[in-house]
Amino acid sequence: MTKPTSDLSHKVEQPSKSKFSIATLKMRIASALVMVPTALAAVYFGGATFSLLIAVAGLVMIFEWARMVDGTQLSFSFYALGIAGLVAFALAGTGYYVNAYMVISVGGMAAWLSGIGKKRGGYWHGLGALYILVPSIALIWLRNEPAYGRSLTFILFFVVWATDSGAYVFGKWLGGPKLNPQVSPKKTWSGTLGGILTGACIAAFAAFYRFGSPTAAYFFLLGAALAVASVVGDLVESAAKRSFGVKDSSGFIPGHGGVLDRLDGMLFATLAMTGPLYLFAVFDFVMGR
Repeated sequence: MTKPTSDLSHKVEQPSKSKFSIATLKMRIASALVMVPTALAAVYFGGATFSLLIAVAGLVMIFEWARMVDGTQLSFSFYALGIAGLVAFALAGTGYYVNAYMVISVGGMAAWLSGIGKKRGGYWHGLGALYILVPSIALIWLRNEPAYGRSLTFILFFVVWATDSGAYVFGKWLGGPKLNPQVSPKKTWSGTLGGILTGACIAAFAAFYRFGSPTAAYFFLLGAALAVASVVGDLVESAAKRSFGVKDSSGFIPGHGGVLDRLDGMLFATLAMTGPLYLFAVFDFVMGR
């Protein structure tokens, strides 16, 4: 017998200051001290190391998504998306990105078909392929780009982290009106704008250090765009969780919730970073450059 999602995830409830204890803060810091160096090392070394990290994170997110949507631990949509993800990550890790996306399409279609007739409809089931697997493969493609892949991936990570941290600091410092109380009760306009500004500044600083001063202004704008995408990704995941009545996608990361809770902004920011680059690469290929 499988358990309903309500037994697996925390129900949505009003935030309580008493629940954020010193023990919770310590868990969050300890988790970050493990996750951040691991991510940075994987980005630095790239290759199979980075692909493996993204594959593990991607499969955990698929598990969290399918469980939230289906309300059960292991469903057909999880197996469809999970198997497609395994094959796609293996293909992407060896440079077969088009093949990887074809496999993802098949897995997404199978998951969608499995949800037809259910209360939420099949599109929620198949959406996991587009929402999680597509940007995950795109992130592997970005890191494996031979010229600037490592630098751009570092900048992407730094911007997303800076946006999240900046939003927390500015939100606590300035407070003010809520951004969208129905979707994310804790987010404020001051925190959101502060996070975007922080992300933009970090991108400009990183570009100045890596590529020189002429690029700083361009990367400031790029950083702002990535930060906005990160905020949108966070809001989209919050809206999805509220739609299904859960607070956290899982409890895999102590003090932080689920992997999807931590990487929701990264998924959207990755698409914002890789989409134009991929189109440019296709244009170059078509033009025979």
